[in-house]
Amino acid sequence: MAMIDDWTDSVARSGGLTPAQAADTVRCTLRFLASRLPSPLFGELQLHLRLNSSTDAPAQAKAKPQGN
Repeated sequence: MAMIDDWTDSVARSGGLTPAQAADTVRCTLRFLASRLPSPLFGELQLHLRLNSSTDAPAQAKAKPQGN
């Protein structure tokens, strides 16, 4: 299981959310981080979370942050 799946499961359990709600929360968090972190740092995060397919995270989360 990828770390992103563990994170999503943890969000669902701790927040009392459905799996779909937890996945949305994680995706929103990734989009926020992608827009705020320097590209190299977000790239490291992607590697650690194993976000390497287009189905793992939205394109906005994988895009190079603007202005960094």
